[in-house]
Amino acid sequence: MKMFSKEIAPIFSSQSVIPYCSEHHRITKELETYACDLLALGTYTNKQVAELCGLHQHTVKAIDKRRLESLYVKDGKLVKPKHYARYLGIDEFKLHDGHQYATHIIDMATGHVLWIAQGKKIDKLRPEIRRQSGLAYY
Repeated sequence: MKMFSKEIAPIFSSQSVIPYCSEHHRITKELETYACDLLALGTYTNKQVAELCGLHQHTVKAIDKRRLESLYVKDGKLVKPKHYARYLGIDEFKLHDGHQYATHIIDMATGHVLWIAQGKKIDKLRPEIRRQSGLAYY
């Protein structure tokens, strides 16, 4: 069994700082920036970015979550949108082979999903439609 001297032991007892390593994951900063840039484009899904970068889907999801929080959360609260949706689209779709449905509201101009929930009852939609459109008569 080899023993290290007391002068050498402190060198091996702590982890070295690697300047090009990401703070959040065991990947390089450049790879994290590349994945973040691909996600910001909006043309790739998290799964596609994971395949392109050779990362696990959970790693890409964590990168995307941090990116979105940096854009839309200030001091722990959501930031109000810069503009509101002018045209809303409402659609329901089947989740499974049974009778389970989900309803979503999208901005028709941009195609962004604004709200999604399980079920297809109008009572679940009314508060969200009021909040998104500002309409009081609905």
